[in-house]
Amino acid sequence: MIRTYQEELNSRKNKWAIFWLIVFVLSIVLYLFFQGYYVNVDFKVDNIKTQPQSILKQFWIINLQVFPNPELMLINQKQYSNWNKSIFDYGNYSIEIFKKDYIPVSLSIDINKSFPIYYETLNLFKKFQYTPIDSQYDTVKKMDENYLAFSKKDSSILVLNQKFKPIRIFADSYAHLGYKYFSNNGQMMVYDIENNVVKPLLSKEESLPLMCKDAKVFHNRLFCFDIMDFIDGNAMRWTEKVTKINDNLILTANFIYNNGNGWDWWTYEHSNSSIYNPENLIHINNLPYVVEEWFLYNLENKNKTKFAINNIDTVANTFEFWKDTVLLWYKWGEGNFMIYDEKKSYSWEMPKVDLKKVTVSKINWAFIFNTWNNLYLYYKNSKNILSILKWDNITVIDNIAFFQKNWKNYQMNLIQE
Repeated sequence: MIRTYQEELNSRKNKWAIFWLIVFVLSIVLYLFFQGYYVNVDFKVDNIKTQPQSILKQFWIINLQVFPNPELMLINQKQYSNWNKSIFDYGNYSIEIFKKDYIPVSLSIDINKSFPIYYETLNLFKKFQYTPIDSQYDTVKKMDENYLAFSKKDSSILVLNQKFKPIRIFADSYAHLGYKYFSNNGQMMVYDIENNVVKPLLSKEESLPLMCKDAKVFHNRLFCFDIMDFIDGNAMRWTEKVTKINDNLILTANFIYNNGNGWDWWTYEHSNSSIYNPENLIHINNLPYVVEEWFLYNLENKNKTKFAINNIDTVANTFEFWKDTVLLWYKWGEGNFMIYDEKKSYSWEMPKVDLKKVTVSKINWAFIFNTWNNLYLYYKNSKNILSILKWDNITVIDNIAFFQKNWKNYQMNLIQE
């Protein structure tokens, strides 16, 4: 039987209605998906259940990239594949990462509306092997491509090459100020790398030997506290007397000169007369901060914007890396650290050490905390801070840990294949 025109028209309308209904439903599903929701297929109407149920459930995505490829990854005791973008419900998750001959990683992450996607790159550290250094010394520091090593026993100074072999030894009673600068009873001396000698440092104008009773090196530049100025040939004359200097900041009565590494100094005017001895004047994200009334304030902002920490006693030090700032601070007398990035912050208690003597390195997405007799490893969201080396006189220079074991010197590359 031939279909009438009206029946054909109704059939087409029904098809279009079904098509647009499907488009509408899929649009809602996609919208909910991108808002972090999915349909709860396990939803049941059960009056006995004490936990309320919802047709829609929220989720987030975990994407872990681990180098080298681990043998086993567990999320809440369930196996997970490296580089796999998986959907998880909101909540707290425990992540365990294992590989033979590598230090295991244990993380705890909390997924919520503020952080719907957890994306992290981790580098596993091989269980370390160390090698001896033949030369005897007490301390070692970096100097350009070489190392300066010092022995208290005979006041000798060694210049070690990149293979830690001595290329120069001299036993003069020079006091090392930092980098390539020394003091010989107040006379400034400089190590000439090309000629492999230590020679007097001369003034730029008169070519006369420079004298300074109290000198120190900041960012490889020589500063003399006698005249409160740099004297390494790149002196910067200030319009006001320098009252305080640290590794990143210079303070005068009315200005803060802020160094973001290198030679570029940024100037901020301040009217805070209480900053007369700014031990808590620090440098975060290329901006000056100070601790006042238990809070950390941004001095650039006239409204005194607070940093995200409360009840600070003192700030011991800060270390800045690309997209990360590490802050060492005391709260109620207890040492803490906080890693602050553009998304969130990560805090943990520090062992009982002098935080002013702690240095921090960032190596392949992990943070290394260096004390005199311990190296600690920490990843963002770690369940704890791991001790990875316990010997004496530990110093980390360019991913290499120097230390003493049974009165002998060793070196250990923190990045091992």
